[in-house]
Amino acid sequence: MLINQVLHTRGLALRDWGGNSYLLEGSRGNLQNVYNLAGIWSAVDEHTSGPQIDPLDADFLDQLEARTA
Repeated sequence: MLINQVLHTRGLALRDWGGNSYLLEGSRGNLQNVYNLAGIWSAVDEHTSGPQIDPLDADFLDQLEARTA
């Protein structure tokens, strides 16, 4: 999933859970159940410190592209 490439930059991963929600996993194995995209970003903000992820930032997009090349 593309979102996992974005979340990986913060040590997080997202996986489907039962087809109607998602589990957000932190680098220490902590899990949080989230139900929609807004909930995902809110949970990411809770699990991370520093500047928020800006998925439209040109430098950030260049980093993602470099990882997939």
